[in-house]
Amino acid sequence: MAIVEIARIQVRRGQELQNGVPQLEPGEFGWAQDTENLYIGKRISEGASSNENTRILTENDIENIFSILNVTSTATVISPYKYRSETPHIASSSVPRFIQDKLDEDVSICEFGVVQSFTATDISTEFQIGVNTIFYNSGWDSYERKDSRRKLKIPAGHYYISNAIELPPYSFLEGEGEDLTKLTLVSTTTNIFRTIDADGNTFETGLMESGVKRSRQITIKGMTLEYDPTYASNNALISIDNTLNASIEDCILRTAFNSTSTTTYGLVNAGIGISIRGTGGGLGSGDVNLCENVTIQNCKLDGLYIGIRTTGTVIRPTIEKNVFSNLNRGLEFYTIDSLPGPSNGIIKNNRFENVVAEGIFVGENSDNLYRTNHLSENNFFIQTGNGVGLTDNITSSTNTSPIIRFNSQGNKSINDYFNRRSLANKSSSTFYYAPLVKGIALVSSVEITSATVVSSATTSVTKIPLTGENQFVSIMYQMFNGSLSRSGEISLNIANDGYPSLTDTYNYVETIEEGAESPEIYFEVSDIYKSSKNYLDLVCVNNSTQITVEYSINTLI
Repeated sequence: MAIVEIARIQVRRGQELQNGVPQLEPGEFGWAQDTENLYIGKRISEGASSNENTRILTENDIENIFSILNVTSTATVISPYKYRSETPHIASSSVPRFIQDKLDEDVSICEFGVVQSFTATDISTEFQIGVNTIFYNSGWDSYERKDSRRKLKIPAGHYYISNAIELPPYSFLEGEGEDLTKLTLVSTTTNIFRTIDADGNTFETGLMESGVKRSRQITIKGMTLEYDPTYASNNALISIDNTLNASIEDCILRTAFNSTSTTTYGLVNAGIGISIRGTGGGLGSGDVNLCENVTIQNCKLDGLYIGIRTTGTVIRPTIEKNVFSNLNRGLEFYTIDSLPGPSNGIIKNNRFENVVAEGIFVGENSDNLYRTNHLSENNFFIQTGNGVGLTDNITSSTNTSPIIRFNSQGNKSINDYFNRRSLANKSSSTFYYAPLVKGIALVSSVEITSATVVSSATTSVTKIPLTGENQFVSIMYQMFNGSLSRSGEISLNIANDGYPSLTDTYNYVETIEEGAESPEIYFEVSDIYKSSKNYLDLVCVNNSTQITVEYSINTLI
């Protein structure tokens, strides 16, 4: 359409609320002076979809855009959103919705004044306002409080936290992923996150509620939480206190990288990734004192002093599929106030690497009849318990630790992999075999290991680390070659001074040519190196042809 000249645009004017808006000619404007609405006319005869006037949005509509979209006119909902409206096979089953309702399904901390940025600023105040609005408004059991709960999202960016963000029951925080959403603690006196009950009471007040008001259903996922290097302290990045059902998933917890640090592997002397706390009092003291069913999975705890510290009456914590690296100690379980401590923990499928002291430490229980019953299963330990040198190929007892220490009763290590054991069985004579597990526990190596025993020789099969306490070792084995098949169990009773007694109980089948002598094959403990090397060497004496020995080891300590 060619426009030759516009000399003057004539606009019809009037009062919309008094007289309404007349039907305008095609291209004619109409200005309602009382409502400040602008209209333009159109006609089907000129190709329009209808003969009705079309309202033109002006600057007055900007602040009210959502209310304009959500009005109802002649029984027709004016709303532009319909799920997959361009897809024929789906559109028939979806319905138009208000934009406001659609956007309210998700909420971000940006709705409360946080500006998304990778140049960090302190967002503590805005973050807490967002948490309170979504999870803490109105009365604890009110409809408004329940109806407001949504997943609170933290967009990608870098943000500072200087005051603890207190998480009421049902708080659900989700970032956009590790190292995309990053929160840095810039205070030595607080946490990044800590849980509170429905009335706002904290662990420190000692007044947290029980029953329906207790802290519960907390989820933190998809973000990086870190100490600024100059603010590392023993205030954990996350503190889960007297909480029922909490989950921390897909997070990194660490001390921020310090380019000026010269410490080995970035080891630090302060900082706790996650603290899990029950007030104490034991299982019979009421749920106000309990922390139950806390799950930590798919997280990385790196460059901290302690990865996870659990204290007080904490039951059934599950710690699974995490990586613990560059730490002084991986996991700690402690009692407090001379009362029963954490119990029934499940520690599975984790990787521990570059850990100075124990990977898992369970402290003494005040009541020896109270069993903690922790299970360590299918965990992988490498360069753990060897001091700041970290290497598993150690040659003296200086600064070494057991990889797992159980100082209370009822605990088990099942099918854990210890790189220290692998090195011990192929190491030089200078190797010092620090204990794998020490304390009161069952240690079961379910995997089958093999050794080749040559003919007419004494061959080392495996080395047994000494704990300095009484221990019972059971080795199930099968031995075979072309003419011999023998299966049995070796029982080693080792006194606390390192001296053993050995019993070999077995059944066998062998093929012996007429006139040949029966082979002589037996096991014995050949060297006791308690003072300098700290292991017993189980050897097989074989006067027959070469044989293969396959075995697994269970130890009661």
